[in-house]
Amino acid sequence: MNLFPPKAHLSMGDVTYSQPSVLGPRIQTGLQMVCVYSGTISLEAGPHRYVLRAGEATLLTPGRRERFVFGQKEPTRHGWYVLNNPALTAPELARLEKLPLRIPFSPAMQALDQLAQSLSATDRALAPFRSQLMQAMLLLYVGEAGGLPFETTQSHPVITRSIHWMEQQLGVPVTIRQIAAQTGVSQTHLIRLYRQAGLPSPKQYLWQLRTQAAAQLLLETGLTASEIAYRTGFSNPYHFSRLFKRYQKQPPGRFRKAGWQPAP
Repeated sequence: MNLFPPKAHLSMGDVTYSQPSVLGPRIQTGLQMVCVYSGTISLEAGPHRYVLRAGEATLLTPGRRERFVFGQKEPTRHGWYVLNNPALTAPELARLEKLPLRIPFSPAMQALDQLAQSLSATDRALAPFRSQLMQAMLLLYVGEAGGLPFETTQSHPVITRSIHWMEQQLGVPVTIRQIAAQTGVSQTHLIRLYRQAGLPSPKQYLWQLRTQAAAQLLLETGLTASEIAYRTGFSNPYHFSRLFKRYQKQPPGRFRKAGWQPAP
């Protein structure tokens, strides 16, 4: 089972709710691990209704309708690790959905989480290590939950470095020359490596990264589509809407509506 294809995008974070708050309903688009540091989360995920308490973690799978209620009795702080575009077949996804709804946030998970959270998200030199720690956290969860072992696809080091660098440049203009310079190879060689790996060109891959980041902002924030367009490196809202529809198969407004409203 291959969980991390070359086009996979990972993110992580944590948030504190000092007052009762609700998130959703929404449709989960990636593979997301949620861990509770303090307080509780009342969670609806597909057919399941359960409470996630401090010291527990859960794994949310793509395609399910979700609704979260935070901090009903006390402030709640939780963290998350998200893998977008997981390389999962239908049978593999079904195996993940059979894992326990929640498991203890073990000492090993806590140590890994503290290390990952301690690395600055703005330090480009640390980006590869953060990515590896995020992968390790998801693999550790699956392993401790009793899931089958996962395999990982190892990309060429040049491709890995270029992707990590592009992920840090989503809000600014970037050229192929700059991407190649950051990886220490020629533009021609960089394009050849992407082609050999079965990936789109580096420039096309960058636009995919931008639309993925924009998709997350559409689902996770209240920013307008125009604000998200400029924040993720698009020249104008029209350019954003055109490319978003190409890569996400629907316009930004429809994507947000589908993700935040209950499935019919």
